[in-house]
Amino acid sequence: MELLESDERLSFGSAAGALITIAHGREMPSTFLLARQHIDRLYRAQAAPVGVLFVVAHEQGPPDNYKRDVQALLDDTREKLGPVSVAILSRGFVAAVYRSVGTVVLSMTGKRNSVSLHGSVADAADWLVERLPRPATRQTLEDAVAELELAHATQDAPRLR
Repeated sequence: MELLESDERLSFGSAAGALITIAHGREMPSTFLLARQHIDRLYRAQAAPVGVLFVVAHEQGPPDNYKRDVQALLDDTREKLGPVSVAILSRGFVAAVYRSVGTVVLSMTGKRNSVSLHGSVADAADWLVERLPRPATRQTLEDAVAELELAHATQDAPRLR
């Protein structure tokens, strides 16, 4: 697993040809810029669309303009993105809000068949592994998520300056 530049709320890494992203708090404008940069870099490096495992691991709910920013990110990276699997670990109202926004964005961007929402990292990893262009395993992706969480907790991930 390769640690990628992150900010204080999102951690980014790469494993098995996929971009691994964990949201530890509300996304910021810099978050979407970093995501674009990492998708571009991985796309150039592997000369193939980039799969994404996105984990929502906080209880704060999405920030203002989240739907617009996610839709713009999907539109801007459409040709470079492969399957996107989202694990929403939040509970209750926050999880419902993320699922609702996700559903709206999917229907508006036409990505319904290549983006999937899940309630666990294991389910999200299983779905993504079946769709990645290169061999990967659920364990590889789950290990990458665990390593990225540890890097965030210990501040080992490269930080946005």
